[in-house]
Amino acid sequence: MAYEDDAMILNYLFDYQVKDDVAGFPEIALDKVLNELKERQVNVYVIKDEDEIYDYIDNTYQDILYYAKKNYFENLNSRLLLEEIAFLLKNKPENIRKLKDFVNEL
Repeated sequence: MAYEDDAMILNYLFDYQVKDDVAGFPEIALDKVLNELKERQVNVYVIKDEDEIYDYIDNTYQDILYYAKKNYFENLNSRLLLEEIAFLLKNKPENIRKLKDFVNEL
């Protein structure tokens, strides 16, 4: 499992879902994740059963994190907008025509 910023990086690189600032993946995928992070030179520190099993340090973490946060929040904003549109259309079906007119003007 990865938390906070690390969870956003996993979301960005692997499209893993983030919930409550946590991203998880099956243990079977650990090698795939570690290999990709190492290839991208992202800092990695893995703890399993209180024992360190993998440690890789480089300096591209902040660069990847920048793009991960940008991607995460763009996706979140898009999802919220779509939810708001769906809510408005469900409660007022006449808004469909307004939405279509607006989209056609873009």
